[in-house]
Amino acid sequence: MKGLQGECLDSNRTIVATLKHFAAYGSSEGGRNAAPVHMGLRELHEIDLLPFKKAVEAGACSVMTAYNEIDGVPCTSSTYLLNDLLREQWGFDGFVITDFGAIQMLVHGHNTAENGEQAVAQSLQAGVDMEMSGYMYRKHLGQALEQGLIVEKDLDLAVWRVLEMKFRLGLFEQPFVDPEFAEQVIGCEDHIQLAREVAQEGIILLKNEGATLPLSKTGTKLAVIGPNANHIYNQLGDYTSPQPREQIVTVLDGITRKLGADSGQVLYAPGCRIKGDSKEGFAQALACAEQADVIVMVMGGSSARDFGEGTIDLRTGASVVTDDPWNDMECGEGIDRASLNLMGVQLELVQEVHKLGKPVIVVYINGRPIAEPWIDEHVHAIVEAWYPGQEGGNAIADILFGDVNPSGRLTVSIPKHVGQLPVYYHAKRTRGKRYLEMDLAPQYPFGYGLSYTEFKYENVRVIPDVIGPEDEAQVMVEVTNTGAVAGSEVVQLYIADVSASVTRAEMSLKGFRKIHLEPGQTHTVTFPVQKEHLALIDSRLQSVVEPGEFRLMVGRNSADWTACSLHIQKVGVEV
Repeated sequence: MKGLQGECLDSNRTIVATLKHFAAYGSSEGGRNAAPVHMGLRELHEIDLLPFKKAVEAGACSVMTAYNEIDGVPCTSSTYLLNDLLREQWGFDGFVITDFGAIQMLVHGHNTAENGEQAVAQSLQAGVDMEMSGYMYRKHLGQALEQGLIVEKDLDLAVWRVLEMKFRLGLFEQPFVDPEFAEQVIGCEDHIQLAREVAQEGIILLKNEGATLPLSKTGTKLAVIGPNANHIYNQLGDYTSPQPREQIVTVLDGITRKLGADSGQVLYAPGCRIKGDSKEGFAQALACAEQADVIVMVMGGSSARDFGEGTIDLRTGASVVTDDPWNDMECGEGIDRASLNLMGVQLELVQEVHKLGKPVIVVYINGRPIAEPWIDEHVHAIVEAWYPGQEGGNAIADILFGDVNPSGRLTVSIPKHVGQLPVYYHAKRTRGKRYLEMDLAPQYPFGYGLSYTEFKYENVRVIPDVIGPEDEAQVMVEVTNTGAVAGSEVVQLYIADVSASVTRAEMSLKGFRKIHLEPGQTHTVTFPVQKEHLALIDSRLQSVVEPGEFRLMVGRNSADWTACSLHIQKVGVEV
């Protein structure tokens, strides 16, 4: 939010950040876009609303409502969410905007309104100030006023909030941006370098059997194979506008630049598409792989939109899903999956290449986690790049050849099987024991990521180990780079409430620090532990710190840590 909105709204270089989607949009039934959310208020406050609250406290000026309902109440007409909580309790002073078509869903979808007049009245009175890319306010507000469903005061309040923000932005004094400044900034060298650094930091090394990575730049012939090896849009993600080819660096581009275009060390074949059952590219891919010493297979998914007429809503950029076999989009808004496997014949291509008995490195470019147990077990190395952006190919090559030591860590848990869903590190203690076919542990836990060096954790301690509910303690750990190369480690702090008045998660991430260490270097990392880290939302929806024991866990991920204990005294008891 701070990066988008900045500190000074009235600058002509400022935009308003919109928090979306409010709220619980990612917790829907079956993981389907806009599906109902079955969640109690306590969990809603403790988990899903927390990042929104933090962003509002930081000064966010706009909030977008979610399509979904929560326990029977659509977010677009929820007075509790948009007025009681957002404005009255949190003190939000910006404006609320809908997502595209959200008000219409109150009539056709949620069916909480009989007609357009009722729908706009419900939304306006709940606190929706602006409709995004819709026609409901424009078409029905006048009639709703005539019918007495709303009053002029309701309209005045919404108009006032929107106009106030325009004045705060200085849009009446300076309605246009500076085109000369835009020309200097957009696509400048500093930003290109930043895009590369962002991609480097976000790439995660999941497997590296026998130190297959990093690769040598000399004496090694590489086959770069896969549908995502040289497709610019597949690495850019959803809602990307058309891009000039020369501004995007693919994995093939990055590897070729690293080794030299004329070196003869790089062979390429796409092999297959993201979707579809065609294997016509297998023969060429296998021919390339047979000539190579090492095979880099760039697989995964795609949120790339087909810019042809009929597959994209030209008004909003939203995808229109078609049965066209040439549309490879399998991720993005409104593209829901029933499985987490690679689509099409991608797995078969990896298996055929693996039969050659050569080192195989899989690079995933994708928008959702991929669960492919065969690949996890059989290939030599796995690199998770997500959608790495315009400099993604350079960043991936930097990782593959060791010019950058990977330091990315998983912000989700990757399951072994889709049947484990939902799978997340902060599950309740009462979640059950296991499935008949497998346990509950993910393939790769939250916070996980490998490095080309090793880090040792020692002397985890908390000072003091007894405090009052309003006091602060310090958790410390000594981290040493015990390997042969420099690297960055993400030190993570998790906290568990041993016993509480309501059921709590087994553990919750409360802090992390990325530190860079040279070989043999030791650094002491310190985390503050305060009220906000220890508090729970009780049965009355109040944030409280209860007395008792807390377990503080410091380590490299949610499954690999060392613990110490902190005790919270009752109020009035001398510490």
